[in-house]
Amino acid sequence: VHTDFSINGVMSELVKRTSTNNPTVVITPLGSAQSGGPLAEVEARFARRMAAYEERMAKAEFNESRMAAFEKRIEKRMAKAEAVEKERKREKKEVEAVAPTKKAHGIHMALFLAANAEGTSRMKRWALMLVSIFIVLGQCTVLMVIVFEASEPRCMQHSDCNEGNFCAPDWSAKIYPGVCADCYEADPSTRQFLIEKKGRTYLSQGGDEFWDEASQHCNDTDTMPTLCDHYINSREAMSGGGFLVLIFSAFVALIPTVQDQDQSHEESIVMAILRARSPLFYISNRLRMYAIPALVVAGSAALILSDRFTAQNFLLNGMAIGFASSIDDLLSFIYLTGRARQEVEKKVEELLKQEDKERGWKRNRLYYGVLVLTLVTSVVFTEDLVYVVGREVNLGDDVTRFSCGNLGDVAVFLPFIVGVGVGLFMVTVNERNRSWFDKVKDTVMTFVMVLLGTFISDRISTYLHFRVD
Repeated sequence: VHTDFSINGVMSELVKRTSTNNPTVVITPLGSAQSGGPLAEVEARFARRMAAYEERMAKAEFNESRMAAFEKRIEKRMAKAEAVEKERKREKKEVEAVAPTKKAHGIHMALFLAANAEGTSRMKRWALMLVSIFIVLGQCTVLMVIVFEASEPRCMQHSDCNEGNFCAPDWSAKIYPGVCADCYEADPSTRQFLIEKKGRTYLSQGGDEFWDEASQHCNDTDTMPTLCDHYINSREAMSGGGFLVLIFSAFVALIPTVQDQDQSHEESIVMAILRARSPLFYISNRLRMYAIPALVVAGSAALILSDRFTAQNFLLNGMAIGFASSIDDLLSFIYLTGRARQEVEKKVEELLKQEDKERGWKRNRLYYGVLVLTLVTSVVFTEDLVYVVGREVNLGDDVTRFSCGNLGDVAVFLPFIVGVGVGLFMVTVNERNRSWFDKVKDTVMTFVMVLLGTFISDRISTYLHFRVD
């Protein structure tokens, strides 16, 4: 038994035995330069495997470095995503803190709190009050302009007007552009009566050719001389589906109005709590609570009455004017930062923490229902309302006429009378006015302020309507 198991001993024993048995076979020991033997093949195969192993190890080290770099990139992206998610949650909490259950307050509340903050100078306080009142008067003026433009649209020729109307000279005696007027004014005898008895001297403008064309146009289109052809034809053509869409549009179009009512009510409570002497803010608040809702209804009614009574026109014209009640919210979004709005809401919540706002909420919903009913009534029963409010045309011949020019009167007078009347009643029953003297004073002041604000906006809108540069 050979006990030397080293590689040299085994090779020596293998050479000795092989050389003895077969002299032609030569075994090359390990490490010999001679090649071609079986051991050389093993050695070469081993060398190739070692080279392949080293190559794989090198690739593995390279892949490991790449994997480490990839893991670092993933970690950076995960950290960035976590930071973004954290920031998003923080912003969400801030938004929920500002307005968790209701619409945030607009620019007027921010102006009032800024004007009554500690350290505010008198000049700055009055400047902020003027900004508030100018915004509200601007809203009223825009709504009145819509009423004028819808009820007495501008025209360049007779065909621009609805049936039963012609393009007449406007109040400033301009023929082109003129305004659409009822065809009864184109009759020569009627026109002479209006010039002499009613003082409408602007009807004397224009030559014989102009009035001959107007008379011919009215003879062709005015099929109901004592009625407004446009309104009568539109109402008779209205379907049941159109009436349903009218009611739906009235409810939806006045939603921004009741939201603004809630804000105005809370602002009035804040003014009472702070006991601040801010007369212009008081006027602004009363105009927002009782004048603007009535004018929104008037503008919506005027737009609807100026067009055909179809479901499409009800939807478009009824909802087009709701933006007017949200102007202060849009201004706060544009000019106030998120932090400023958050501070306003936090201050208001602190002031109103112990206040009962349920009664005001119920009154505003009652007012909202009255406004919706007023809008629908103004559109459907316009002809009857003309005679109720005494706006029919009387030319001294004992014939009452429902003129198309009365559409604007009905669109303004009924919402103003009903809306302001209900608003004054709400002021009278306001629980914050404890004595009868306070109730009467607040009611009278509210009526005067609403009347004055409406008059100013009416004068401005009339000037703008008939001014053509």
